[in-house]
Amino acid sequence: MHDNSTTSTLTIIDRFRQWVRVQASNVFSPPYLPTALTAFLIITIITQLALILMSQPFSYWQGGPDVKGVALNGDEPPFGPMIMIGGWLIYLFIAILCLSVFNIRWSLIGWLTGAVAHLYGIQYWMETCRLSRWSLRLGAFCQSFDPSSFWFIAAILMGTMLSIYFLPTQPSFANQKIGRLVPRAIIFVPVAWVLMLLSLIIWSARVPTYGWVPIETQNSPGPLQEAKAAYDVKRNRLVLFGGTSGYLGNDRWDFQNDTWEWDGEDWINVSPEKSPEGRTKSGMAYDEERGVVVLFGGVGPSGPLCDTWIWDGKLWERKYPLDCPSARYGHEMYYDTIRKRVVLYGGYNNTNFFNDAWEWDGNNWAKLELEGDSPTASVYSLAYNVNENYAFGLLSGWMGGTWTFKDNTWTHLFPDIEPSNRGWTGLAYDPRRKIFVTFGGISKETVLNDTWLFDGENWSLYTESRFQPSIRSDHVIWYDYIRERVMIFGGHNGSEIFNDTWELILPEK
Repeated sequence: MHDNSTTSTLTIIDRFRQWVRVQASNVFSPPYLPTALTAFLIITIITQLALILMSQPFSYWQGGPDVKGVALNGDEPPFGPMIMIGGWLIYLFIAILCLSVFNIRWSLIGWLTGAVAHLYGIQYWMETCRLSRWSLRLGAFCQSFDPSSFWFIAAILMGTMLSIYFLPTQPSFANQKIGRLVPRAIIFVPVAWVLMLLSLIIWSARVPTYGWVPIETQNSPGPLQEAKAAYDVKRNRLVLFGGTSGYLGNDRWDFQNDTWEWDGEDWINVSPEKSPEGRTKSGMAYDEERGVVVLFGGVGPSGPLCDTWIWDGKLWERKYPLDCPSARYGHEMYYDTIRKRVVLYGGYNNTNFFNDAWEWDGNNWAKLELEGDSPTASVYSLAYNVNENYAFGLLSGWMGGTWTFKDNTWTHLFPDIEPSNRGWTGLAYDPRRKIFVTFGGISKETVLNDTWLFDGENWSLYTESRFQPSIRSDHVIWYDYIRERVMIFGGHNGSEIFNDTWELILPEK
């Protein structure tokens, strides 16, 4: 006799085996997932892949052993674009195969999981806004991207599709023309979308790689040299003032007193009611604490100047401090984020070269007591490192070279290589890449158009550029927080004055 418990156990096992056989036979049996739902998942997968590829830096498309890119988690993807595209195509093929052969009960679970996962991926890449590297308009769209609205639209779209294909009765259209157009639209819209994404990927990969790239603008300050500018970090505007548009003869120059602003895409002539006297070689800096641009001195028709003005984004206002630096031009100014003061250094007045420093507190100038030996400096370059809070200078003349200014003390650096001794150039700090950039200037009466980068320890000559601005000096150079690139405008080469705008595209780190 068999034990009853053993018989019961065998019966349970047999039933389980039978259930598994039935379920296994139903896994691949109809009904199957509607083709439109499979197409929807394909579109979301392709869209996420397109956003990933369009968000990669230019170096990613060059390939090679040092290829770098940006992955979903912020790390660098280990594979180049061709391997990445191939891997995604294999994944896409497997997804289509599974959704096509599995019973709808199983494929619907996979469809919902995949759709939500890839929609989340699309949301992530839209929020990171890396598309601005090759399209400012798309970058601006990303910055205005609202995740809640995105998911609301996605939920309506998915819900509508599920309702259409799983309702007991299919929708009908009283108007036969509309009834004929709907199926065509269902085919045309996805195909057009994929073709558009493919075109954008190709465009992204074919954008000029690195180096200086000319910017086409609708407006321009006109040919201009020796103008001065300061970047308003709160309004994201570069404020440019003064300069000269040419030599009039008899020791007279065409001094300008126009105020222009650069908004990341174009130049705007703001035309205020009152402006400072036209001048060149002045000093300007943006006072972050008080939200104004500060202008001091320069040289105009009457000679060296010592007036102080502030620009609040709408109006120029002259200040009358109790004490101030002597009249001068060729000096530099920057904003000290630690002391929350605008600092002025150096300059000359046709007779004296200065090595004094002053700070502006919003109402008055106060002379700083400097430590150690301080170099005389005029028509030189100075920029502020906002990451490490110190000023960095590329001086000209017999005191030329690489210097830092911190805690009221100048320190002369002696890197292995550095730019040739030069003046009438400019210097900008790129806070994203943590480098200083200088371009052009005049060295031993030779006008230059070389580009040098300083990483905090070493200078390097940058030569990887398909295009190159012409030789020039007395141009404006700045870091644009919208484009996230160093840019230059204007300048002259001794015989021609320029009105062109350029940006420096560097590899992503």
